[in-house]
Amino acid sequence: MQLDHRRRIRNVMLYLDNNLDRFVSIGALARIACFSPFHFQRIFQTVTGETVLQYQQRKRLELAVQLLRESSRSIIDIALSIGYQTPTSFNKAFKKWIGTTPTSFRQQSDLRPLSSFEPLLQTGNVKKSVYPHRIDDLPEMQFAFIETQGLWKGSFVKAGQPAFKKAYEIIRRQGLNVNGNHWIGMIPFKPERYTDAMARFRFGILFNQQIDVQQPLSTMKVAAGRVAIFEHRGPYEYLLQTWALAYNGWLPRSNEILRDMAPYEIYMNNPWNTPPEQWVTRVCVPIV
Repeated sequence: MQLDHRRRIRNVMLYLDNNLDRFVSIGALARIACFSPFHFQRIFQTVTGETVLQYQQRKRLELAVQLLRESSRSIIDIALSIGYQTPTSFNKAFKKWIGTTPTSFRQQSDLRPLSSFEPLLQTGNVKKSVYPHRIDDLPEMQFAFIETQGLWKGSFVKAGQPAFKKAYEIIRRQGLNVNGNHWIGMIPFKPERYTDAMARFRFGILFNQQIDVQQPLSTMKVAAGRVAIFEHRGPYEYLLQTWALAYNGWLPRSNEILRDMAPYEIYMNNPWNTPPEQWVTRVCVPIV
């Protein structure tokens, strides 16, 4: 698919993200993208994996999750602020997507923090039958990394991009990339909320053997064991969907048990010389 098409669709997504509180017709969105309404809907679903309605509803409910967790605003006020005309329609959509009512969700969220070993959000279009790309039995490896902080709308993508570039430059300067296997990002600790400014993320490279590094790099062992690997193709902005498919779609039906180890992402391409639509990322879920 042409890169220009993807840029146009991203402009529409940005517009939708900034106008969650109002109805926007397909015709108006198609005009923003400079496509016919029919062609626009087909291209939008190809790029995002969702229809316009599914995307808009997911973004509204993601915002609802944030507001329920982090504000004391009433449920009626939240419903109206994200484009639902009545609390009943909001409650119905929220329960279908999350599995519980907004009131129950807020009460549960007050009692427990988010877990780094679960997806930060559920998604409404999780497939009923999801399988990993493969399950590997991996050896022990060494991880050289730098650590950064900050969670942006349930994702480390925006917060972590500068840190990833910094890690890449440091590791290349120390000559470590020559013997490294894969560049990865790891979520080592529990975020406390949906936009946790103190949430930690580690960027770096994996090695098959013990290595010596210089500051500001640190190292840690990545234990040997089984890992379910889910392959994500395309921009990093949509990685959350693959995480949700792994944890919400596959894991509950797999009879597998999670290992007490942080999950991680393997970046199979260099994002600075590869078009976003060709990026390949492997979501790795350690299992017993």
